[in-house]
Amino acid sequence: KQQQKNNAAGTGSNGGNNSVIPAPQQQGPQVVLGRFQNPDGSVKMKEKILYRYKESVVRVEARDQSGNELGHAMGIAVGKSPKVYVATTLSLILGNNLQWADKINIVYSNNHQAAEKASIAYVDEQLDLVLLSLNNPPEPLPMIRADDERAQIEVFTIAFKDNPDKSIKPEIYKGSLTGINRTEGTIVISGDNLDNNQAGTAVVTVNGELTGMLLPNGRGVLSTALLKAMHKAENAVPIPAPLLGAIMGRGVVVDTKLPGAYRSISAA
Repeated sequence: KQQQKNNAAGTGSNGGNNSVIPAPQQQGPQVVLGRFQNPDGSVKMKEKILYRYKESVVRVEARDQSGNELGHAMGIAVGKSPKVYVATTLSLILGNNLQWADKINIVYSNNHQAAEKASIAYVDEQLDLVLLSLNNPPEPLPMIRADDERAQIEVFTIAFKDNPDKSIKPEIYKGSLTGINRTEGTIVISGDNLDNNQAGTAVVTVNGELTGMLLPNGRGVLSTALLKAMHKAENAVPIPAPLLGAIMGRGVVVDTKLPGAYRSISAA
């Protein structure tokens, strides 16, 4: 109380001068990190690539008429609106040796299954590539320029992991592009956790550009080969999924309503 009286009278312990109350110390500017930024300023590249492109990567399921799964693979959206396709590996969605696919379903990373059924827009047996046509395709990935296609660069692949509750979770893996064959339109990829569960998925550079599509056994299709396939698909009429096995020489299709199929066994 005495100190308060002295302060009010201007006779503090500093010889009568008004007491000086120190101002609160100013804190430095608060550092706000971006969503994909580490404290040291580096970028969380894997998380960034996964967040940006997981909706452009899908699961492609080959099923029979009863809905039983015959095979599945990853798939990626490629092209330019309105001509956008889902590219995937032919061998893994064609079906098994006894039966080929009657329908092809598309499942997105949010576990949403496409209501429409995919049709066949283009097939390249040598590249093990098929382009699928959908009414409402995902957002396509940006493709790398042909001049920037080169080996020995860091790449990422995305896969869907199956959870016990039958949901799927997108995961991303890091690898390296170890070889390019521009004549054949193929690439070679190495990396941890690289297996056939990722076949059909995107091979993305650190700049977020699609450099190719992964095939089984660490091989892949080069982005320029995908581009050529897309140009050919634009001039083709998509066919129903049941005809895929027929055009691959596995047999014939007999259906009274399916366009392109034989109407009777005797006609076949």
